[in-house]
Amino acid sequence: MEIAGRVAVVTGAAGGVGSVGAARLVREGADVILADIDEERGAAVAAEMGGTFFATDVTEASGANHLIDFANERDGGLGILVNNAGGYNRPVFPDAAAAHWERVLDLNLRAVMLCTQAALPAMARRGVVVNIASAAGTGTRPYDGAPEYAAAKAAVIRLTAAMRERDGVRINCISPDWVGTAAVRESIAAMTDTEREDVPDVLIEPDVIADGVIRFVRDDTLAGRIMVIWCGERSRLLPDNRRD
Repeated sequence: MEIAGRVAVVTGAAGGVGSVGAARLVREGADVILADIDEERGAAVAAEMGGTFFATDVTEASGANHLIDFANERDGGLGILVNNAGGYNRPVFPDAAAAHWERVLDLNLRAVMLCTQAALPAMARRGVVVNIASAAGTGTRPYDGAPEYAAAKAAVIRLTAAMRERDGVRINCISPDWVGTAAVRESIAAMTDTEREDVPDVLIEPDVIADGVIRFVRDDTLAGRIMVIWCGERSRLLPDNRRD
């Protein structure tokens, strides 16, 4: 798919991976809508890169629907959706109250499903969805940092592969390890020496995630694919294990 002239939505775009991905799409010529709950920061980031800010909470159906409706009203209609909104705050499951960890599931899984569900009719036969998951959701190793976050990201990975393509809309997923955003680096700086032992020496630059988004949008042969990016390694696509 050609990117120039397409309408693109990036959720969780007020900072970090979302803002970098949005900026890359702007440079590629897309009409980019940056969606975030942080109005002040999101508006400033959008203005700086030449995008459009839309304040919304994508964990709510009304918020996701209004966002997609707004995007689809623009010239050409919605063509690209990057489901990037995510994250978690301590305390984590099972120590946190249910209302706290339920919010993590809402942000990392429910928001992806709501935005995708709203976008599919709008993008029929002309769209691409790229979900941003996490290496926390891959494999069977322990992840004590936030089990609910790992579970939600695992679900996003499986959702992507399970859906693959609907009505001509391709759905793919990027699953990165530690990404060197400002927020992550601040978090690392606040860790104890023991906690820091598990942090890789080299983090993934956000631009690498943006490269993955661009690849998935442009390559019309890719659907239901998972791109895994480990720190210190090149990105790779997991095998396409469909049974013929």
